[in-house]
Amino acid sequence: MKPHAANAHLNEFEYRQGRLVLSSWPQVIDLGLTLKCNLDCVMCFTRLMPAIDLDRECLEKAIPYLDFCRQITWNDAGELFASGRTREFIELIKRYHPPKSYVSTNFQLVDRYMDDLLDSGLTHMSLSIDAVRRETYECIRVGGKWDKLIANLELMQRKKAERRTEWPRLTFVFVAMRTNIAEMVEFVDFARKYGGSSVEIFKMQPTPTGLEQSEAPALEEEKAWYKQALRRAREIGIEIQHTYFNNEVLLAEMARESAAPTEPSAIGGAAGAATAAPVLPPIPERVPLETLHRRQFDPTSGNVPICPAPWQEFLIQTDGRVRACCFSPAVMGDLHSQALPEIWNGPEFQAFRRRLVVRDFSTCVRCAYLAKILAVGGDPLEQALVEMERQVAEQGRWLDAYLSDANWLMDYFRKVKQGQFKSALRDATAALQMAGRVVWKNFFVKPALVRASAESRRINRRLVETVRLAQQRTRRQAEDAGILAEAVAWRAGQGAGEASAGLPTPTLAAAQDPIDALFYSVRFVRHETPTRLRPGEETRVAIAIMNTAAVAWPTEGDKSVKLAYSWYYDNGALLLLDGLRTPIAPSPHPGETAELRAALRAPERPGRYILKWDLVYDPFAWFKNRGSLPLEVEVLVEP
Repeated sequence: MKPHAANAHLNEFEYRQGRLVLSSWPQVIDLGLTLKCNLDCVMCFTRLMPAIDLDRECLEKAIPYLDFCRQITWNDAGELFASGRTREFIELIKRYHPPKSYVSTNFQLVDRYMDDLLDSGLTHMSLSIDAVRRETYECIRVGGKWDKLIANLELMQRKKAERRTEWPRLTFVFVAMRTNIAEMVEFVDFARKYGGSSVEIFKMQPTPTGLEQSEAPALEEEKAWYKQALRRAREIGIEIQHTYFNNEVLLAEMARESAAPTEPSAIGGAAGAATAAPVLPPIPERVPLETLHRRQFDPTSGNVPICPAPWQEFLIQTDGRVRACCFSPAVMGDLHSQALPEIWNGPEFQAFRRRLVVRDFSTCVRCAYLAKILAVGGDPLEQALVEMERQVAEQGRWLDAYLSDANWLMDYFRKVKQGQFKSALRDATAALQMAGRVVWKNFFVKPALVRASAESRRINRRLVETVRLAQQRTRRQAEDAGILAEAVAWRAGQGAGEASAGLPTPTLAAAQDPIDALFYSVRFVRHETPTRLRPGEETRVAIAIMNTAAVAWPTEGDKSVKLAYSWYYDNGALLLLDGLRTPIAPSPHPGETAELRAALRAPERPGRYILKWDLVYDPFAWFKNRGSLPLEVEVLVEP
């Protein structure tokens, strides 16, 4: 199993547990290698920042952890190919091959590095283009040359065809503005023509560049154009995403609207009737939570933090400061003065994780994805069930009143038939009122009941979907258990030298190999170790240990985990490696605590010693030799 795969499974396990201190490393590292750029785009903030490269000292501190990543973003701001260190950066890309290796570029300077890029193992490139016409492109991408862009796109196509490869896959990026919005649909065809595998539409965000906010299209207008672009993308078979709108929701709207005639809209302007988008109703107030955006949230599980970013992502800015994700302004640390493990499990990251565990989103106000979730007001399934209960109770009262009214009316007619005219006349007004209410219920309440029935069916479908998601999570956890067991068995059969071969050496003693952390991980919760003993004295010590691994340890048979200890002189020299061993029964499951009465024998000679409690997996390894921290106690042995 590759390091990034083992790290990913351990990280997912710790994320689901909501742990604050992690044994796994980041799954995603975003390296801000440079802020230098050759263009002066009208909507970009990068031109207001210092044109610098990432300090080599900071880069060296991050490199040992790149092997554990499933995704490395080599540069997402600035232009990688405008830096004087571009060759150095490309050589770095060649050394590491995670499942996703990504860089963002304006594609103006890429021609001189084309062969190196295709040989580097890069899997994805994001091309910031924004237009399909020369005048629009050169108005937005100030300093960019349309002919140069087209020549580089054609060169990339030829080179990939010669090598018979689809890598790197190209994503064409379009920031929607009034200047270019009429070209959005054509942009989909443009991306397909020049070898794009996907299109990403960005909603323009406020920037301090002086660009008027009037350049941002109205929400309904942008939605209308995007629906046309989505329809075109499905017709020609290319992926498309929008950072604000969700495809599933829009496709459902489009299906409902397909039967209804649409009136021509004026928002196309000069684009003409062929590209004019229809007038659309406002965005619905409530949107299904799980379909808001492709970023993975888990709203149906109350004990899982809704956003995994502070458990998985590590964003290194070009100035060396670290953030948890691209939306959070909070600084987690600085690589100029701290090591990566010190930041990753430091107080700022722990506080961020703790806030998300308790669903405190006070530091996430800039997050576009989370803002949409907060806008709909929490878990729609729970809200829908509460609302449904209220409606059912109210409809029950209406139905009871309706039946009561009908009985009263029948009684009225019975009195008339029996000749009780005085009584019937006395009650005529009341009877007519009741009859009016019957008519009201028939014409207004019954349709409401029909609507409630449809709502009930919708809620039932949601419940079935929730059960299906729960079953999927159960299967995923079972798969995880199998993978973890495989990783443990593989690592247990290796020697210490083999285990670390080819893997980066952590910079701190507490930095543990993710594969080892799947199994060799324990926390000493409390202990009652005596600080004074007599020579050779034997005693029992109360110790509580927590299983912080991803699996339960084997505690029976020849190959089992036991509690043991080692004695050291006060100068650090080893006196006794193997002390008395204490069985662990029953074996604690991950997150559980075991209370033990551990056997202990003091050294034969008086003096000051260091006692190290630890677990040992016979016959393979002590936990401390695989990165877990033992419990150290200073003990005075006196006659």
